[in-house]
Amino acid sequence: MQEACEARLLLADVTTLDRTRAVVSPQTHDTSWIVVPGSGDSGVLVILVVLVVLVILVVLVILVVLVVLVIQVVLVVLVVQVVLVIQVVLVVLVIQVVLVIQVVLVVLVILVILVILVVLVIQVVLVVLVFRWFW
Repeated sequence: MQEACEARLLLADVTTLDRTRAVVSPQTHDTSWIVVPGSGDSGVLVILVVLVVLVILVVLVILVVLVVLVIQVVLVVLVVQVVLVIQVVLVVLVIQVVLVIQVVLVVLVILVILVILVVLVIQVVLVVLVFRWFW
């Protein structure tokens, strides 16, 4: 009778690939040869698969954190460079504006001095003309 059950089990194995659905003879009730899912190596395999998935997830999280850190460092460096460039440009512009103002002031002072000289020359000429006219 057990041979008939084993034959059915082999037939069930070939057709359904599921040993747990094989028909057990009610006369023998011998179920010791039926493979139950989760027994033996299949539980270890599930644990290994879960562990591998967890390790992959941890590695992915670490990689994402590293990428975010690298992006932050690059952004900080770029911002610092932009700020430094802006500072240098502003300093150069301020220096140029101050120099232009100084040059304009010097030119204005020279013009004022020239105007004063011209006025003095005109006064001297007028005084000389007035003295000649009256004497």
